[in-house]
Amino acid sequence: MGANGKQNRSISLAISPFENLSKGNDLEIICHSFSLDLITELSRFKQFQIIAPDSVGQIENGTPNDLDLDIDYQIKGSFRANGDAIRINAQLIDNKSKHLAWADRFEGTTDEILDIQDHLLKQVVSELQQQLNYNLLSQIRNKPKVNLKAYECWLYGMEEVRKGSIENDIKAREYFQQAIDEEPNFSLAYSGMSLTYFNEWSCQLWGKWEVNMSEAFEWANKAIELDEHNYVASLVLGRVLLYENTYETAEHYLRRSLKLNPNDADNLVEIASCLTFLGYNQEGWELYQRAFSLNPAGRRSYYPFGALIVLVLGVFSKAQELVEMTLR
Repeated sequence: MGANGKQNRSISLAISPFENLSKGNDLEIICHSFSLDLITELSRFKQFQIIAPDSVGQIENGTPNDLDLDIDYQIKGSFRANGDAIRINAQLIDNKSKHLAWADRFEGTTDEILDIQDHLLKQVVSELQQQLNYNLLSQIRNKPKVNLKAYECWLYGMEEVRKGSIENDIKAREYFQQAIDEEPNFSLAYSGMSLTYFNEWSCQLWGKWEVNMSEAFEWANKAIELDEHNYVASLVLGRVLLYENTYETAEHYLRRSLKLNPNDADNLVEIASCLTFLGYNQEGWELYQRAFSLNPAGRRSYYPFGALIVLVLGVFSKAQELVEMTLR
């Protein structure tokens, strides 16, 4: 039985960006990305349906009105710093009743911020649902500790990756390399590096196809060696192996990525298109629709994936419609 007596139903959860109440300090990037890291960890629980940050941002801004989102709970919070000391206030709000379901305050130093995040994660999960996969929670909370400098470099790198240009990919690699120099076994830095080559291989530098594909694969493979629960690296390996016609192994990594995180909308559309190539047409379409429901604000970037899937399904009019919507 889940929160509020809900049974056999996912709990939809929106995580708002944490507000930095101490302007003009070096905490801004960590404050901005703190919520994104919470999203990643909470997304691993299949009992939750995590609304993508793009859509949450549009809800916070009051636009647009056509986002069809049924949100059960919202997490909001703020940071306040005084020298090395930080205070994080967090709230869990029942979106249906508008009541405060839970609130807490966490205090520590900047060096302890990852421990604070783990504590917050545990309390949110415990409050929302009693019957969870606590083995998974244990794996998440017991992940290897990373020093703050490496973590910060990774955050800056991911900010660059999300901008989606070749120039930003190059800048991201500098940050990821700094993270690796600080923490040689930091799996996320390796998968971040892999993403920069993955983006160029799949979307940008066609003239360096083989080089970028090889780099994406090698960096992702190293990330998996360091952390077998790295779902982004599993996706990259699956897609590369698919293009190399190693279908059985490709499917293994794609399904592993899906199992590790069934709520990352951007990840889901990639997996959906790959499973369609493998012949799982209906499953691919269902995953695409799930991604769309988790992040309706990302619809424009998702239309090409949907067009490809329905084209394979033989629904040509729908494929044409999605292509036209992409170009608007």
